[in-house]
Amino acid sequence: MAKAESEIIVNAPIEDVFAYLSDTRLHTQWDEGLDGIVHEPDGPIQLGTKITEKRRFLGRPVETMSEVVEFDPPHKYTRSGEDPFPSRGTVTFEPVEEGTKVTFTLELAASGFFALAAPLLATALKNSTSDMLKHFKAKLENNEIKPIS
Repeated sequence: MAKAESEIIVNAPIEDVFAYLSDTRLHTQWDEGLDGIVHEPDGPIQLGTKITEKRRFLGRPVETMSEVVEFDPPHKYTRSGEDPFPSRGTVTFEPVEEGTKVTFTLELAASGFFALAAPLLATALKNSTSDMLKHFKAKLENNEIKPIS
């Protein structure tokens, strides 16, 4: 099992941070590793939304499929997937004096080579999620994320 956890404080109200971070249709505006995303059904995510992402990880193209299994605005949402291997990503939101504390926890049940490389994979995931949250913070705080109208 590879597990990575990253957190960041975003200088914005919890409702705004949740709205922008949970709407994965907006992720291509700040997630540099994301090449494309498709929702079923189309529209804002909700419990049961199925999400297919095309991204680059460690320099290689990867397609992941997941489903929203927890959705509690503006406090938490969780996606769970089986492809390419079992994974679970949970994002929690907590109001703090400076704005909103965002904690992103990603767990992968890797097998084969990836199971042997779990410590290295966990480090790569932590670095990747940390960078992703830093980009999100910068874009949101600079009003560079445009909502879908």
